[in-house]
Amino acid sequence: MDNPGNALDSPISVPTTLTGTGTIATRALTLQKGLLTVTYTSKGSDNFIADLYDSSGADVGLGANEIGTSSGSRAIRIPANGTYIFGVLFDGQWTLSLAQG
Repeated sequence: MDNPGNALDSPISVPTTLTGTGTIATRALTLQKGLLTVTYTSKGSDNFIADLYDSSGADVGLGANEIGTSSGSRAIRIPANGTYIFGVLFDGQWTLSLAQG
């Protein structure tokens, strides 16, 4: 599994899995126009939000929005090839598994 890293590190490609604890901006991701599948898990008690943003900071879609310990998946439509990041808000451990194609 890949560490979420620093948003300023070189972008990583999907498929990949990001893991972390708490609230962070993930490492930059190189995504292609089309659908992104986000499979997530969370272990904590607060609201777990994973929101995807493009390189200009525009909100592209919600990868997760759950309360406490949860798991599931969502699809996000990627509007154009480019660099994106997830903003994660949470009080516990989380995993985002990302795939396209």
